[in-house]
Amino acid sequence: MISEIRNTTPVGKWLPVYLVAISSLLLFCSKEIPSDDPETALFTFQVVSQQDGLVVFKADSSQQGITYHWNFGDSTAQVSTQSPRITHQFTRNATYQVKLTIDRSTRQVSGIQSVRVGTRLARTLADLPPNKQDTIRLLYILTDPSFVSAFPTTNGNHYDPYQNRVFVDFLNRTQPDHPQELNKLVFQHIIYPLSASEMARFKDSGDPEGLMRKLFADPTDPLTQKLVALKQAKAATRIVFFMKDPTLPTGYPKYPYAGYSIYEGSFLVCLNANAELAAHELGHSFGLAHDTLRDCQTFPLMVGGDAPLKVLGNCGSYWNQYREFQVKGYVNQLVRLEAQPYRGYQYVVPEYWRDQFPQDLLVNQFSYVSPATTPYYRPGVSLMQTLSDALVMQYNYELAPRLITRLDENQILPSGRKAASPVGQPVYCR
Repeated sequence: MISEIRNTTPVGKWLPVYLVAISSLLLFCSKEIPSDDPETALFTFQVVSQQDGLVVFKADSSQQGITYHWNFGDSTAQVSTQSPRITHQFTRNATYQVKLTIDRSTRQVSGIQSVRVGTRLARTLADLPPNKQDTIRLLYILTDPSFVSAFPTTNGNHYDPYQNRVFVDFLNRTQPDHPQELNKLVFQHIIYPLSASEMARFKDSGDPEGLMRKLFADPTDPLTQKLVALKQAKAATRIVFFMKDPTLPTGYPKYPYAGYSIYEGSFLVCLNANAELAAHELGHSFGLAHDTLRDCQTFPLMVGGDAPLKVLGNCGSYWNQYREFQVKGYVNQLVRLEAQPYRGYQYVVPEYWRDQFPQDLLVNQFSYVSPATTPYYRPGVSLMQTLSDALVMQYNYELAPRLITRLDENQILPSGRKAASPVGQPVYCR
Protein backbone atom coordinates (compact mmCIF):
# COMPACT_ATOMS: atom_id res chain seq x y z
CA MET A 1 0.00 0.00 0.00
CA ILE A 2 2.76 2.29 0.89
CA SER A 3 4.59 1.46 -2.34
CA GLU A 4 1.50 2.26 -4.33
CA ILE A 5 1.26 5.69 -2.72
CA ARG A 6 4.90 6.39 -3.56
CA ASN A 7 4.35 5.42 -7.18
CA THR A 8 1.33 7.55 -7.60
CA THR A 9 2.32 10.77 -5.79
CA PRO A 10 3.42 13.75 -7.93
CA VAL A 11 6.80 13.83 -6.13
CA GLY A 12 7.55 10.27 -7.07
CA LYS A 13 6.40 10.89 -10.60
CA TRP A 14 8.75 13.94 -11.24
CA LEU A 15 11.76 12.97 -9.11
CA PRO A 16 13.83 11.64 -12.08
CA VAL A 17 13.30 14.93 -13.94
CA TYR A 18 14.48 16.94 -10.93
CA LEU A 19 17.60 14.82 -10.59
CA VAL A 20 18.48 15.29 -14.27
CA ALA A 21 18.01 19.07 -14.07
CA ILE A 22 20.11 19.42 -10.92
CA SER A 23 22.93 17.29 -12.30
CA SER A 24 22.93 19.29 -15.55
CA LEU A 25 23.11 22.56 -13.65
CA LEU A 26 26.05 21.33 -11.57
CA LEU A 27 27.85 20.17 -14.68
CA PHE A 28 27.26 23.55 -16.39
CA CYS A 29 28.58 25.51 -13.40
CA SER A 30 31.73 23.43 -13.24
CA LYS A 31 32.83 24.57 -16.74
CA GLU A 32 34.14 27.97 -17.99
CA ILE A 33 31.22 30.19 -18.90
CA PRO A 34 31.92 32.14 -22.06
CA SER A 35 30.70 35.70 -22.31
CA ASP A 36 27.18 36.06 -23.62
CA ASP A 37 28.52 38.05 -26.56
CA PRO A 38 32.11 38.14 -27.87
CA GLU A 39 31.81 41.94 -27.91
CA THR A 40 30.71 42.03 -24.26
CA ALA A 41 32.30 44.99 -22.53
CA LEU A 42 33.96 43.20 -19.61
CA PHE A 43 36.42 46.03 -20.09
CA THR A 44 36.63 49.46 -21.65
CA PHE A 45 39.61 50.89 -23.49
CA GLN A 46 41.00 54.19 -24.76
CA VAL A 47 43.52 54.57 -27.58
CA VAL A 48 45.56 57.53 -26.31
CA SER A 49 46.00 60.13 -29.04
CA GLN A 50 49.56 61.11 -30.01
CA GLN A 51 51.02 58.47 -27.69
CA ASP A 52 52.67 56.09 -30.17
CA GLY A 53 50.35 53.08 -29.95
CA LEU A 54 49.51 53.36 -26.24
CA VAL A 55 46.11 51.98 -25.13
CA VAL A 56 44.61 52.15 -21.64
CA PHE A 57 42.36 49.23 -20.59
CA LYS A 58 40.03 49.16 -17.60
CA ALA A 59 38.14 46.07 -16.45
CA ASP A 60 34.99 45.77 -14.33
CA SER A 61 36.23 46.20 -10.77
CA SER A 62 32.99 45.76 -8.86
CA GLN A 63 34.37 42.72 -7.00
CA GLN A 64 37.48 42.38 -4.85
CA GLY A 65 40.19 39.73 -5.10
CA ILE A 66 39.79 39.14 -8.83
CA THR A 67 42.65 38.16 -11.13
CA TYR A 68 42.61 39.61 -14.65
CA HIS A 69 44.31 37.80 -17.53
CA TRP A 70 44.96 39.99 -20.58
CA ASN A 71 45.74 38.67 -24.05
CA PHE A 72 46.40 41.65 -26.30
CA GLY A 73 46.28 39.74 -29.57
CA ASP A 74 49.70 40.94 -30.75
CA SER A 75 51.83 37.86 -29.98
CA THR A 76 53.05 39.28 -26.67
CA ALA A 77 52.81 37.11 -23.55
CA GLN A 78 49.58 37.05 -21.54
CA VAL A 79 49.64 39.45 -18.62
CA SER A 80 47.95 38.60 -15.31
CA THR A 81 47.26 41.25 -12.70
CA GLN A 82 44.95 42.01 -9.83
CA SER A 83 44.62 45.62 -10.88
CA PRO A 84 41.63 46.35 -13.09
CA ARG A 85 43.60 49.00 -15.00
CA ILE A 86 46.47 48.25 -17.37
CA THR A 87 48.22 49.96 -20.28
CA HIS A 88 49.74 48.33 -23.35
CA GLN A 89 51.81 49.78 -26.19
CA PHE A 90 51.19 48.21 -29.57
CA THR A 91 54.02 48.19 -32.10
CA ARG A 92 51.91 48.29 -35.27
CA ASN A 93 48.85 50.12 -36.50
CA ALA A 94 46.26 47.38 -36.88
CA THR A 95 43.07 45.94 -35.38
CA TYR A 96 43.68 43.58 -32.47
CA GLN A 97 41.35 41.07 -30.81
CA VAL A 98 41.95 41.74 -27.13
CA LYS A 99 40.69 39.08 -24.72
CA LEU A 100 40.16 39.51 -21.00
CA THR A 101 39.64 36.47 -18.78
CA ILE A 102 38.55 37.04 -15.19
CA ASP A 103 39.04 34.53 -12.36
CA ARG A 104 36.15 34.42 -9.95
CA SER A 105 35.67 32.14 -6.96
CA THR A 106 33.89 29.37 -8.84
CA ARG A 107 34.37 30.14 -12.52
CA GLN A 108 36.09 32.14 -15.25
CA VAL A 109 34.44 34.56 -17.63
CA SER A 110 35.96 35.97 -20.82
CA GLY A 111 35.24 38.83 -23.15
CA ILE A 112 36.77 39.86 -26.48
CA GLN A 113 36.79 43.28 -28.12
CA SER A 114 38.27 44.59 -31.35
CA VAL A 115 40.75 47.37 -30.65
CA ARG A 116 41.76 49.52 -33.59
CA VAL A 117 45.20 51.15 -33.10
CA GLY A 118 46.10 53.96 -35.47
CA THR A 119 48.47 56.10 -33.41
CA ARG A 120 51.66 54.08 -33.69
CA LEU A 121 54.46 56.19 -35.17
CA ALA A 122 56.33 54.73 -38.13
CA ARG A 123 59.93 53.56 -37.93
CA THR A 124 60.44 52.38 -41.50
CA LEU A 125 58.80 52.77 -44.89
CA ALA A 126 57.15 49.39 -44.39
CA ASP A 127 55.24 50.83 -41.42
CA LEU A 128 53.41 53.32 -43.66
CA PRO A 129 49.95 52.66 -45.07
CA PRO A 130 50.06 52.19 -48.86
CA ASN A 131 48.42 55.58 -49.43
CA LYS A 132 51.20 57.33 -47.45
CA GLN A 133 54.19 55.96 -49.33
CA ASP A 134 54.33 58.20 -52.37
CA THR A 135 53.72 61.90 -51.63
CA ILE A 136 56.09 64.34 -49.94
CA ARG A 137 54.39 67.58 -48.87
CA LEU A 138 56.30 70.85 -49.19
CA LEU A 139 54.98 74.06 -47.65
CA TYR A 140 55.74 77.07 -49.90
CA ILE A 141 55.69 80.42 -48.09
CA LEU A 142 55.37 83.33 -50.54
CA THR A 143 56.62 86.58 -48.98
CA ASP A 144 56.12 88.91 -51.95
CA PRO A 145 53.00 89.58 -54.06
CA SER A 146 54.99 89.19 -57.29
CA PHE A 147 55.41 85.49 -56.53
CA VAL A 148 51.74 84.65 -56.23
CA SER A 149 51.05 84.53 -59.97
CA ALA A 150 54.12 82.31 -60.48
CA PHE A 151 52.48 79.44 -58.61
CA PRO A 152 49.07 78.63 -60.11
CA THR A 153 47.28 76.42 -57.65
CA THR A 154 44.22 74.27 -57.21
CA ASN A 155 42.86 74.57 -53.68
CA GLY A 156 46.21 75.92 -52.58
CA ASN A 157 48.18 72.93 -53.92
CA HIS A 158 50.03 71.96 -57.04
CA TYR A 159 52.46 69.32 -58.27
CA ASP A 160 55.75 69.88 -60.04
CA PRO A 161 56.06 67.14 -62.70
CA TYR A 162 59.57 68.27 -63.60
CA GLN A 163 60.78 67.93 -60.05
CA ASN A 164 59.07 64.59 -59.63
CA ARG A 165 60.54 63.09 -62.79
CA VAL A 166 64.06 64.26 -62.01
CA PHE A 167 64.05 62.70 -58.56
CA VAL A 168 62.47 59.45 -59.70
CA ASP A 169 64.80 59.21 -62.71
CA PHE A 170 67.75 59.79 -60.45
CA LEU A 171 66.61 57.07 -58.05
CA ASN A 172 66.05 54.59 -60.85
CA ARG A 173 69.43 55.34 -62.38
CA THR A 174 71.54 54.98 -59.26
CA GLN A 175 69.52 52.78 -56.95
CA PRO A 176 68.19 49.71 -58.79
CA ASP A 177 67.08 48.12 -55.50
CA HIS A 178 65.16 51.11 -54.20
CA PRO A 179 61.68 50.47 -52.73
CA GLN A 180 59.14 50.19 -55.51
CA GLU A 181 56.87 52.60 -53.63
CA LEU A 182 59.21 55.42 -54.62
CA ASN A 183 58.60 54.79 -58.34
CA LYS A 184 55.44 56.85 -58.00
CA LEU A 185 56.95 59.53 -55.80
CA VAL A 186 55.14 62.87 -56.02
CA PHE A 187 56.02 66.25 -54.54
CA GLN A 188 52.92 68.13 -53.44
CA HIS A 189 53.43 71.87 -53.08
CA ILE A 190 51.17 73.55 -50.55
CA ILE A 191 51.15 77.21 -51.56
CA TYR A 192 50.66 79.76 -48.79
CA PRO A 193 50.93 83.49 -49.63
CA LEU A 194 51.35 85.65 -46.56
CA SER A 195 48.87 88.43 -45.86
CA ALA A 196 49.57 91.90 -47.26
CA SER A 197 50.79 93.16 -43.89
CA GLU A 198 53.03 90.13 -43.41
CA MET A 199 54.50 90.56 -46.89
CA ALA A 200 55.14 94.22 -46.12
CA ARG A 201 57.03 93.17 -43.02
CA PHE A 202 59.46 91.18 -45.16
CA LYS A 203 59.84 94.00 -47.66
CA ASP A 204 60.20 96.81 -45.15
CA SER A 205 62.81 94.96 -43.13
CA GLY A 206 65.30 95.35 -46.00
CA ASP A 207 66.70 92.00 -44.90
CA PRO A 208 64.20 89.21 -45.61
CA GLU A 209 66.66 86.46 -44.74
CA GLY A 210 67.44 88.17 -41.44
CA LEU A 211 63.73 88.44 -40.68
CA MET A 212 63.25 84.75 -41.46
CA ARG A 213 66.00 83.84 -39.00
CA LYS A 214 64.38 86.00 -36.32
CA LEU A 215 61.19 84.05 -36.88
CA PHE A 216 63.14 80.81 -36.39
CA ALA A 217 64.59 82.10 -33.14
CA ASP A 218 61.45 83.65 -31.62
CA PRO A 219 58.67 81.16 -30.79
CA THR A 220 56.52 84.00 -29.41
CA ASP A 221 56.33 85.91 -32.69
CA PRO A 222 52.72 85.74 -33.99
CA LEU A 223 53.92 84.97 -37.51
CA THR A 224 56.16 82.19 -36.20
CA GLN A 225 53.23 80.69 -34.34
CA LYS A 226 51.05 80.98 -37.41
CA LEU A 227 53.55 79.22 -39.65
CA VAL A 228 54.30 76.49 -37.10
CA ALA A 229 50.55 75.82 -36.79
CA LEU A 230 50.31 75.67 -40.58
CA LYS A 231 53.21 73.24 -40.78
CA GLN A 232 51.53 71.11 -38.13
CA ALA A 233 48.20 71.14 -39.93
CA LYS A 234 49.76 70.23 -43.28
CA ALA A 235 52.34 67.78 -41.88
CA ALA A 236 54.90 69.27 -44.26
CA THR A 237 58.31 67.62 -44.42
CA ARG A 238 60.00 70.72 -45.86
CA ILE A 239 59.20 74.42 -45.66
CA VAL A 240 60.31 76.66 -48.56
CA PHE A 241 60.62 80.44 -48.21
CA PHE A 242 60.36 82.41 -51.45
CA MET A 243 61.76 85.87 -50.81
CA LYS A 244 62.80 88.95 -52.74
CA ASP A 245 66.51 89.77 -52.78
CA PRO A 246 66.86 93.48 -51.89
CA THR A 247 69.02 95.62 -54.17
CA LEU A 248 71.90 97.49 -52.53
CA PRO A 249 72.64 101.19 -53.33
CA THR A 250 75.50 99.93 -55.51
CA GLY A 251 72.94 98.23 -57.73
CA TYR A 252 73.94 94.71 -56.73
CA PRO A 253 71.64 92.22 -54.98
CA LYS A 254 72.11 92.00 -51.23
CA TYR A 255 72.63 88.23 -51.22
CA PRO A 256 75.36 86.65 -53.39
CA TYR A 257 73.34 83.51 -54.11
CA ALA A 258 70.00 82.57 -55.59
CA GLY A 259 69.00 80.21 -52.81
CA TYR A 260 70.31 77.76 -50.25
CA SER A 261 69.38 74.75 -48.23
CA ILE A 262 70.46 72.86 -45.14
CA TYR A 263 71.74 69.38 -45.90
CA GLU A 264 68.91 67.04 -44.93
CA GLY A 265 67.31 70.01 -43.24
CA SER A 266 63.65 70.89 -42.98
CA PHE A 267 63.77 74.29 -44.72
CA LEU A 268 65.19 75.94 -47.83
CA VAL A 269 65.27 79.46 -49.22
CA CYS A 270 64.78 80.72 -52.77
CA LEU A 271 65.36 84.37 -53.64
CA ASN A 272 63.17 84.22 -56.73
CA ALA A 273 60.16 82.29 -57.91
CA ASN A 274 62.07 79.81 -60.05
CA ALA A 275 60.61 76.35 -59.45
CA GLU A 276 63.73 74.66 -60.82
CA LEU A 277 65.84 76.52 -58.29
CA ALA A 278 63.53 75.14 -55.61
CA ALA A 279 64.09 71.64 -57.00
CA HIS A 280 67.86 72.17 -56.87
CA GLU A 281 67.79 73.34 -53.27
CA LEU A 282 65.36 70.59 -52.35
CA GLY A 283 67.92 68.11 -53.64
CA HIS A 284 70.45 69.54 -51.19
CA SER A 285 67.93 69.19 -48.37
CA PHE A 286 67.73 65.47 -49.15
CA GLY A 287 71.52 65.09 -49.01
CA LEU A 288 72.56 65.64 -52.62
CA ALA A 289 75.64 67.71 -53.34
CA HIS A 290 77.16 69.29 -56.41
CA ASP A 291 79.11 66.75 -58.40
CA THR A 292 82.89 66.72 -58.61
CA LEU A 293 83.09 66.70 -62.42
CA ARG A 294 82.56 70.10 -63.98
CA ASP A 295 82.02 69.02 -67.57
CA CYS A 296 78.29 69.70 -67.52
CA GLN A 297 77.63 66.02 -68.04
CA THR A 298 77.71 64.66 -64.52
CA PHE A 299 75.68 66.65 -62.03
CA PRO A 300 73.20 65.01 -59.66
CA LEU A 301 71.11 68.15 -59.12
CA MET A 302 68.61 69.46 -61.61
CA VAL A 303 68.94 72.95 -63.03
CA GLY A 304 66.06 72.97 -65.48
CA GLY A 305 65.76 75.71 -68.06
CA ASP A 306 65.69 74.46 -71.65
CA ALA A 307 67.99 71.55 -70.92
CA PRO A 308 66.81 68.04 -71.76
CA LEU A 309 65.21 66.17 -68.92
CA LYS A 310 68.25 64.37 -67.56
CA VAL A 311 70.93 64.85 -64.97
CA LEU A 312 72.81 67.94 -66.10
CA GLY A 313 74.99 70.64 -64.64
CA ASN A 314 75.30 74.37 -64.98
CA CYS A 315 78.89 75.32 -65.76
CA GLY A 316 78.21 78.91 -64.72
CA SER A 317 77.30 78.12 -61.14
CA TYR A 318 79.46 79.11 -58.17
CA TRP A 319 80.79 76.53 -55.75
CA ASN A 320 80.98 77.96 -52.27
CA GLN A 321 81.77 74.99 -50.04
CA TYR A 322 84.80 72.69 -49.97
CA ARG A 323 82.80 69.60 -49.17
CA GLU A 324 81.04 69.72 -52.53
CA PHE A 325 84.20 68.66 -54.40
CA GLN A 326 83.78 65.04 -53.55
CA VAL A 327 85.36 61.85 -54.75
CA LYS A 328 86.60 60.09 -51.65
CA GLY A 329 90.35 60.44 -51.21
CA TYR A 330 90.76 62.65 -54.26
CA VAL A 331 93.12 65.62 -53.83
CA ASN A 332 91.40 68.75 -55.11
CA GLN A 333 93.47 71.75 -56.18
CA LEU A 334 91.33 74.75 -55.28
CA VAL A 335 91.46 78.53 -55.35
CA ARG A 336 89.61 81.00 -53.15
CA LEU A 337 88.36 84.07 -55.01
CA GLU A 338 86.86 87.33 -53.84
CA ALA A 339 84.10 88.80 -55.99
CA GLN A 340 84.94 92.11 -57.64
CA PRO A 341 83.61 94.67 -57.26
CA TYR A 342 83.48 93.51 -53.66
CA ARG A 343 80.02 92.25 -52.73
CA GLY A 344 80.79 90.85 -49.32
CA TYR A 345 81.61 87.26 -50.17
CA GLN A 346 84.32 84.87 -51.29
CA TYR A 347 83.94 81.57 -53.06
CA VAL A 348 86.00 78.51 -53.93
CA VAL A 349 86.35 76.81 -57.33
CA PRO A 350 88.70 74.23 -58.85
CA GLU A 351 92.04 75.71 -59.87
CA TYR A 352 91.36 74.98 -63.53
CA TRP A 353 88.34 77.29 -63.30
CA ARG A 354 90.43 80.28 -62.29
CA ASP A 355 90.56 81.76 -65.80
CA GLN A 356 86.74 81.85 -65.97
CA PHE A 357 86.68 84.60 -63.33
CA PRO A 358 89.45 86.99 -64.41
CA GLN A 359 87.77 89.98 -62.78
CA ASP A 360 87.81 88.44 -59.28
CA LEU A 361 90.68 88.67 -56.82
CA LEU A 362 92.76 85.58 -55.99
CA VAL A 363 92.88 85.20 -52.21
CA ASN A 364 94.82 81.94 -51.92
CA GLN A 365 95.44 78.49 -53.38
CA PHE A 366 95.20 75.25 -51.42
CA SER A 367 94.54 71.50 -51.61
CA TYR A 368 91.58 69.64 -50.20
CA VAL A 369 91.18 65.88 -49.81
CA SER A 370 87.55 64.81 -50.25
CA PRO A 371 86.33 62.80 -47.24
CA ALA A 372 83.40 61.18 -49.09
CA THR A 373 81.87 60.72 -52.50
CA THR A 374 78.93 62.60 -53.92
CA PRO A 375 76.03 62.58 -54.16
CA TYR A 376 75.34 61.26 -50.66
CA TYR A 377 76.37 62.76 -47.36
CA ARG A 378 75.26 60.51 -44.55
CA PRO A 379 77.71 57.58 -44.52
CA GLY A 380 76.07 54.59 -46.15
CA VAL A 381 72.73 56.34 -46.58
CA SER A 382 71.36 57.00 -50.05
CA LEU A 383 68.95 59.53 -51.45
CA MET A 384 66.46 56.68 -51.58
CA GLN A 385 66.76 56.31 -47.82
CA THR A 386 66.50 60.03 -47.10
CA LEU A 387 63.34 60.22 -49.21
CA SER A 388 61.95 57.21 -47.34
CA ASP A 389 62.83 58.91 -44.06
CA ALA A 390 60.99 62.04 -45.18
CA LEU A 391 57.86 60.01 -45.87
CA VAL A 392 58.16 58.33 -42.47
CA MET A 393 58.56 61.66 -40.68
CA GLN A 394 55.68 63.21 -42.58
CA TYR A 395 53.39 60.36 -41.52
CA ASN A 396 54.50 60.75 -37.91
CA TYR A 397 53.86 64.50 -38.03
CA GLU A 398 50.37 63.74 -39.27
CA LEU A 399 49.69 61.34 -36.40
CA ALA A 400 51.31 63.56 -33.77
CA PRO A 401 51.38 67.24 -34.80
CA ARG A 402 52.95 68.08 -31.44
CA LEU A 403 56.23 66.78 -32.91
CA ILE A 404 56.36 69.95 -34.99
CA THR A 405 57.47 72.68 -32.62
CA ARG A 406 59.58 75.00 -34.78
CA LEU A 407 59.99 76.16 -38.34
CA ASP A 408 63.52 74.88 -38.84
CA GLU A 409 63.69 71.89 -36.50
CA ASN A 410 61.34 69.42 -34.83
CA GLN A 411 61.42 67.23 -31.76
CA ILE A 412 63.34 63.97 -31.84
CA LEU A 413 61.11 61.19 -33.10
CA PRO A 414 60.65 57.93 -31.14
CA SER A 415 62.97 56.21 -33.62
CA GLY A 416 65.76 58.51 -32.42
CA ARG A 417 66.01 60.32 -35.76
CA LYS A 418 65.57 64.05 -36.00
CA ALA A 419 63.78 65.82 -38.81
CA ALA A 420 67.04 67.54 -39.70
CA SER A 421 69.85 65.03 -39.36
CA PRO A 422 73.00 66.59 -37.90
CA VAL A 423 75.83 66.45 -40.42
CA GLY A 424 79.34 67.87 -40.61
CA GLN A 425 80.26 71.02 -42.43
CA PRO A 426 79.19 72.57 -44.61
CA VAL A 427 75.81 73.29 -43.10
CA TYR A 428 74.58 75.25 -46.08
CA CYS A 429 74.68 74.43 -49.74
CA ARG A 430 73.96 77.14 -52.31
